[in-house]
Amino acid sequence: MDRQIRATSFGSAADDYARYRPAPPAEAAEWAVGRSPGLVIDVAAGTGHLARHLLGRTNRVVAVDIDRRMLATLGNRLPGVARVVARGEELPFVSGAAGAVVISSAWHWLDPGQAWSEIARVVRPGGTFSVVSSGPDRSVAWVEAVLGRRERDQRPGVAGDRPDGRRWHVELPEGAPFSLVEERTFTAAVPYEVADLPGLVASYSQVIVLPAAERDAVREEVALRAAARPELAAGTTVDLPLRCRVWRAVRA
Repeated sequence: MDRQIRATSFGSAADDYARYRPAPPAEAAEWAVGRSPGLVIDVAAGTGHLARHLLGRTNRVVAVDIDRRMLATLGNRLPGVARVVARGEELPFVSGAAGAVVISSAWHWLDPGQAWSEIARVVRPGGTFSVVSSGPDRSVAWVEAVLGRRERDQRPGVAGDRPDGRRWHVELPEGAPFSLVEERTFTAAVPYEVADLPGLVASYSQVIVLPAAERDAVREEVALRAAARPELAAGTTVDLPLRCRVWRAVRA
């Protein structure tokens, strides 16, 4: 129940999610969908961080999300993107409709047993399915000190921390009609307002679901941590390092 509450919590903070979460690097989005992908289905599209980059690869993007509030914010930011309220485990598209299906920072919320069959159904032969995991690079000392460690998720075969360090590892089920599995890591640094770092931490589900007073306390704690870091004392903005891993497979 806790996971379900958290998985559906983001809509209550949709505007903050759009404001504070940094988008994945454009190069990661481009590699995820490949060349001339045709229709791209952005599953769990949220407020459109990935979709914005996808528009540079194709003019046919459909954003899918279970939360109307997230899609409403996406629509305000990207009015040209079609929006569909649906679960990643039940995609309302005909078989073979998509040249690419991509999901960013949300694979761990899906039921992989159901999602794999749906993704295999809607991706055409030769099309791609990609999982993008992106966020601040906590291997950088000041980032971990200010933002804290990411919560561990140990669900087997979905998104757990692995000995090789890949947090959001994707397991291809036996018999799934995909091949040519590849993984790449992309890095970037984006200008970020130091004053927005507390909002970034508060955009994660484990904070969103807290009572208001506790959310405020988290923000205050992050602000104090930021004020104590010499790397952030020089100005109002900082180059926020990002690390993005992309897992991609081709539909047989």
